[in-house]
Amino acid sequence: MRLEQLKFLCAIVDNGFSITRAAEALHISQPGISKQINSLELELGAELLVRVGGRIVGLTGAGHTTLAVARRVLLEINDLVHSDQSLKDQTSGRLTIATTHTHARYALLPIIKDFRQAYPLVHLHLLQANPAQVIGAIASGTADVGITSAEGELEGELRIFRGRDLARSVIAPIGHPVFRETPLTLKRLSSHPLLTLDASFPGGHAVHVAFERAGIEPNIAMTAIDADVIKAYVRVGLGIAVLPTITFERTVDPALDAIDATHLFGSAPVVILTRPETRLSGYMADFINRVAPGQLANG
Repeated sequence: MRLEQLKFLCAIVDNGFSITRAAEALHISQPGISKQINSLELELGAELLVRVGGRIVGLTGAGHTTLAVARRVLLEINDLVHSDQSLKDQTSGRLTIATTHTHARYALLPIIKDFRQAYPLVHLHLLQANPAQVIGAIASGTADVGITSAEGELEGELRIFRGRDLARSVIAPIGHPVFRETPLTLKRLSSHPLLTLDASFPGGHAVHVAFERAGIEPNIAMTAIDADVIKAYVRVGLGIAVLPTITFERTVDPALDAIDATHLFGSAPVVILTRPETRLSGYMADFINRVAPGQLANG
């Protein structure tokens, strides 16, 4: 049995039982993962994955048992690697960050730029994922730090640091009637085709909840998981978007404009996640402090 086989099993589960997505996340070939999982099943003498029509749909009883052991082993090995107190002063190594597209593309861009200048010997690896996958990557040890806006179900499971909340805005083509509709209300927004993040993301969920609580039916024209994709469809006139304000850049989006809508949809609470047992290296602690200033001492 090899550690890579255990890591592959965790990756398949964390990526919705998709070998394709697991292979992409680990940057290896799909046949390579399949071969190693088959070898692991042969060695254990039991099938670990439930396969229906060539698709993996879940874990067998043996699979659940093996997954629990795999997560524990990988976590303990990670802790062993990071147990040396000298890591507090470490300025070189690897930092894997699991986060959503919005954070990777917008919120973290200036932070990572400055961090890279401060720690040129630290290799950064960004894992882009949805909020649930970010949480799974931290729990499984696939990533060192997770950054997302999901927080409700995290208490007591992972170590949480709180960053600055992200405001939300309505983004539309310059001159769109929505910019003349003051004050901006949910009722007025419901008369326009809306483009939002998928409901599996906090931004999309917040839009759904706001309209539902107000008893208003929104005209949702399209949902997507990528703010840049949504803005592209706004530019061609498909509708107007509700997105984190940070995704609007006047120099990059000269044909668009934005108006604050935080009073309608609330702000997005940013959380930084690590495993409770993880001993923070010097550069990891500094990275967290850059994303969540003043929070590390209270974490």
